[in-house]
Amino acid sequence: MKTFIGIVCTVGIGTLFAAEPLPPIAQDLESNFACPESLPTEQVRLVALGRFLGWVKQHHPDWTVEQTVRLRVQLLQSHHCEKTLEHIGAQAPHEA
Repeated sequence: MKTFIGIVCTVGIGTLFAAEPLPPIAQDLESNFACPESLPTEQVRLVALGRFLGWVKQHHPDWTVEQTVRLRVQLLQSHHCEKTLEHIGAQAPHEA
């Protein structure tokens, strides 16, 4: 089973941002999101990732892995999850 990081590495960060834009992030997903590095254990991080994937499956059952990963990276960026973004090789957008 591939991990989220494995999927990001396989798809490639550059590819993730070259595709058409995603719809706006739903408020329920946005408000319940926590940076993985702020969660206390690996088990809690896996549960949070499972909830995210369940949300995507429920709300966007036709999405590809690429679209799902793009949404995840977008959430990581909007919540300034620098440690996680650094770990997966993505860069947070530079503020002007």
